[in-house]
Amino acid sequence: MLREINSLQRRVNANSTQFGRDSADFLYDAGRGFLAGLKSQEKEIKALMAEIAKSVSTTVKRELKIKSPSRVLRADGRDSGRPMDGTRWPARSWTTCLPAGRVLRSPCGAISGRPAGRDQA
Repeated sequence: MLREINSLQRRVNANSTQFGRDSADFLYDAGRGFLAGLKSQEKEIKALMAEIAKSVSTTVKRELKIKSPSRVLRADGRDSGRPMDGTRWPARSWTTCLPAGRVLRSPCGAISGRPAGRDQA
Protein backbone atom coordinates (compact mmCIF):
# COMPACT_ATOMS: atom_id res chain seq x y z
CA MET A 1 0.00 0.00 0.00
CA LEU A 2 2.82 2.44 0.84
CA ARG A 3 4.48 1.66 -2.49
CA GLU A 4 1.30 2.54 -4.34
CA ILE A 5 1.00 5.87 -2.51
CA ASN A 6 4.65 6.73 -3.26
CA SER A 7 4.19 5.71 -6.90
CA LEU A 8 1.08 7.85 -7.20
CA GLN A 9 2.88 10.78 -5.55
CA ARG A 10 5.76 10.54 -8.07
CA ARG A 11 3.27 10.55 -10.95
CA VAL A 12 1.47 13.58 -9.49
CA ASN A 13 4.82 15.38 -9.10
CA ALA A 14 5.88 14.55 -12.66
CA ASN A 15 2.54 15.61 -14.14
CA SER A 16 2.54 18.82 -12.08
CA THR A 17 6.03 19.68 -13.30
CA GLN A 18 5.07 19.03 -16.92
CA PHE A 19 1.86 21.04 -16.52
CA GLY A 20 3.88 23.97 -15.13
CA ARG A 21 6.31 23.87 -18.06
CA ASP A 22 3.52 23.61 -20.62
CA SER A 23 1.68 26.54 -19.00
CA ALA A 24 4.83 28.69 -18.97
CA ASP A 25 5.50 27.92 -22.64
CA PHE A 26 1.91 28.73 -23.56
CA LEU A 27 1.95 32.05 -21.69
CA TYR A 28 5.33 32.99 -23.17
CA ASP A 29 4.07 32.32 -26.70
CA ALA A 30 0.84 34.19 -26.00
CA GLY A 31 2.84 37.18 -24.74
CA ARG A 32 5.00 37.21 -27.84
CA GLY A 33 1.88 37.09 -30.01
CA PHE A 34 0.32 39.94 -28.05
CA LEU A 35 3.46 42.04 -28.45
CA ALA A 36 3.62 41.31 -32.19
CA GLY A 37 -0.02 42.38 -32.48
CA LEU A 38 0.69 45.66 -30.69
CA LYS A 39 3.69 46.36 -32.90
CA SER A 40 1.64 45.76 -36.03
CA GLN A 41 -0.89 48.37 -34.84
CA GLU A 42 1.65 50.93 -33.63
CA LYS A 43 0.43 53.75 -35.92
CA GLU A 44 -3.19 53.28 -34.88
CA ILE A 45 -2.24 53.14 -31.20
CA LYS A 46 -0.21 56.36 -31.44
CA ALA A 47 -3.07 58.12 -33.23
CA LEU A 48 -5.50 57.00 -30.53
CA MET A 49 -3.12 58.14 -27.77
CA ALA A 50 -2.83 61.59 -29.40
CA GLU A 51 -6.63 61.80 -29.70
CA ILE A 52 -7.06 60.90 -26.02
CA ALA A 53 -4.43 63.45 -24.94
CA LYS A 54 -6.16 66.24 -26.89
CA SER A 55 -9.52 65.24 -25.44
CA VAL A 56 -8.16 65.28 -21.89
CA SER A 57 -6.58 68.70 -22.44
CA THR A 58 -9.78 70.12 -23.90
CA THR A 59 -11.91 68.66 -21.12
CA VAL A 60 -9.66 70.03 -18.36
CA LYS A 61 -9.67 73.50 -19.91
CA ARG A 62 -13.46 73.42 -20.33
CA GLU A 63 -14.18 72.13 -16.80
CA LEU A 64 -11.80 74.62 -15.16
CA LYS A 65 -13.03 77.41 -17.44
CA ILE A 66 -9.50 78.14 -18.56
CA LYS A 67 -9.28 80.65 -21.39
CA SER A 68 -5.81 81.77 -20.45
CA PRO A 69 -3.69 79.82 -17.98
CA SER A 70 -2.14 83.08 -16.80
CA ARG A 71 -5.55 84.39 -15.71
CA VAL A 72 -6.45 81.22 -13.84
CA LEU A 73 -3.08 80.85 -12.12
CA ARG A 74 -2.49 84.56 -11.41
CA ALA A 75 -3.58 84.23 -7.77
CA ASP A 76 -1.33 81.20 -7.24
CA GLY A 77 1.61 83.11 -8.69
CA ARG A 78 0.94 86.01 -6.33
CA ASP A 79 1.17 83.64 -3.36
CA SER A 80 4.21 81.70 -4.57
CA GLY A 81 6.72 84.15 -3.09
CA ARG A 82 5.11 84.45 0.32
CA PRO A 83 6.54 82.65 3.35
CA MET A 84 5.06 79.19 3.90
CA ASP A 85 4.80 79.58 7.69
CA GLY A 86 2.05 82.20 7.46
CA THR A 87 4.23 85.13 8.52
CA ARG A 88 3.94 88.49 6.80
CA TRP A 89 6.18 89.85 4.08
CA PRO A 90 9.52 91.28 5.26
CA ALA A 91 9.44 95.01 5.95
CA ARG A 92 12.41 95.81 3.68
CA SER A 93 11.89 96.92 0.10
CA TRP A 94 12.71 94.99 -3.07
CA THR A 95 15.69 97.18 -3.86
CA THR A 96 17.53 96.31 -0.63
CA CYS A 97 17.76 92.68 -1.81
CA LEU A 98 19.43 93.54 -5.12
CA PRO A 99 23.17 93.62 -5.87
CA ALA A 100 24.73 97.06 -6.15
CA GLY A 101 24.26 98.70 -9.52
CA ARG A 102 21.08 96.82 -10.41
CA VAL A 103 17.64 98.37 -10.33
CA LEU A 104 14.34 96.56 -10.17
CA ARG A 105 11.88 98.41 -12.38
CA SER A 106 8.79 96.63 -10.98
CA PRO A 107 8.13 93.46 -8.97
CA CYS A 108 7.31 91.69 -12.26
CA GLY A 109 9.74 93.60 -14.48
CA ALA A 110 13.28 92.93 -15.56
CA ILE A 111 16.41 93.78 -13.62
CA SER A 112 18.59 96.28 -15.48
CA GLY A 113 22.18 95.44 -16.30
CA ARG A 114 24.13 93.00 -18.47
CA PRO A 115 22.46 89.57 -18.93
CA ALA A 116 24.30 86.79 -17.12
CA GLY A 117 26.60 84.63 -19.25
CA ARG A 118 27.11 87.18 -22.04
CA ASP A 119 30.54 88.49 -22.96
CA GLN A 120 30.93 92.22 -22.86
CA ALA A 121 31.55 93.76 -26.26
